[in-house]
Amino acid sequence: MTLKYLVVRIAVVLCALLGVMSAFAVDVPTPIKTSKNSIFQPADFPSLGSLRITAGQKIVFDTGTITTGPTVSGAFEGIGAIGISQTGKVQLAVFSFDDINIEAGALVVVTGDRGLVLLSRDAIVINTTIDLSGTPGGGVIGKPGSGGPGGDGGEYGKTTASAPPPADGGDGGPGLKDNGRPARGFGAGFNQRVKGGTSGGGGAYGGAGGAASEGSSGWGGVRPMPGGTAYGDHLLTELFGGSGGAGGSNDRNFSSASGGGAGGALSLVALKSISFGAKAQILAKGGAGGVNRICGGGGSGGGILVAAPIFKLDEGAIVDASGGAGGDGGKAVYETLKPEMGANW
Repeated sequence: MTLKYLVVRIAVVLCALLGVMSAFAVDVPTPIKTSKNSIFQPADFPSLGSLRITAGQKIVFDTGTITTGPTVSGAFEGIGAIGISQTGKVQLAVFSFDDINIEAGALVVVTGDRGLVLLSRDAIVINTTIDLSGTPGGGVIGKPGSGGPGGDGGEYGKTTASAPPPADGGDGGPGLKDNGRPARGFGAGFNQRVKGGTSGGGGAYGGAGGAASEGSSGWGGVRPMPGGTAYGDHLLTELFGGSGGAGGSNDRNFSSASGGGAGGALSLVALKSISFGAKAQILAKGGAGGVNRICGGGGSGGGILVAAPIFKLDEGAIVDASGGAGGDGGKAVYETLKPEMGANW
């Protein structure tokens, strides 16, 4: 039997996450490490039962924070687990079920700092929206876009050990007067103080972030800042989220916009099949950079990983981790891989 999995990565769009908190909080459970990249086996995690969410029902996946564990509430309640990638660099919130069926018209809300993993010992059928997108940057000083759940929390030019992404992981940089501010993430868009001001660079992930350019009013700054450096790989060995776009800076006035937030991280794994219906929208897009005389950079798209022996995508279904407008993003990368499904997968 072969295992097919679709990897979608992208860099530097839109869409605000619904800020709904879980109805309860739990302690952080002991993490479980996968033996293959960032693909988690359903049998390694206790099943929460059968997940069936119908039209008009609402379910909230809270991936938790550095001090709280993952929970699911609303039409279904339970406590999730913590998974760590094979190398130990990425920590994700894991919810394992016997099977998953989320119908058209159901409302799915994802909140928290970690990326989201949904596992099924049978099939996964999705026909609604699951959105881990970053939010757009503001057009005023100090209003950066927020990264989606699992938005990368590394500092500019550095890396971090495995830990939950911070609350501001993948956030865009704020627009400032006099002092440009890089965003957050391994591929964060860059900015610094430049006489005359400058727009912020776009965030990166699967491809390099776009360098800043002149805005519609022609105010790009005297030295446009570069976009972030690409990171990760086409296998999504580490299921990182994306990186934010930098805020703009203007030393003459306060007309600087902020950077967009990055898309988060999402994984769907089923032992039998995964189907996305015609109304399915699986999103981890980057937020657009804010618009002003000096613009913010766009946030990069996040990471989406889909793994199952059979994968079906109906006409009209959308899988999108594109980057936000502002600074151009790196191009989308789609890979279909067919490794043998070994006994210890």
